[in-house]
Amino acid sequence: MAAVRIPILEENMHGKKKYCTYLMAYLKSKGLAVGDTWIAYEYMEWITDKHEKFRELIHSPCFLGYNEEQQKQFEKFILEEELQCVR
Repeated sequence: MAAVRIPILEENMHGKKKYCTYLMAYLKSKGLAVGDTWIAYEYMEWITDKHEKFRELIHSPCFLGYNEEQQKQFEKFILEEELQCVR
């Protein structure tokens, strides 16, 4: 069975139903935009990898959630890391 491809809509990129920061970073890293599609399990693999890399950097075990500052740092980490990869 083929994976379901999820369409990227204008309202999800720029409107009231905007995707979360994590997914927006993923879409940017893959060069995806309105009109393209994405697959959920590929995103889940990507974000899991990002969490693992970030936790290694901050020396935090995977069973702990992020505090408010770590959450901000993680969002910055995935956005900046992906911007570097796109260049």
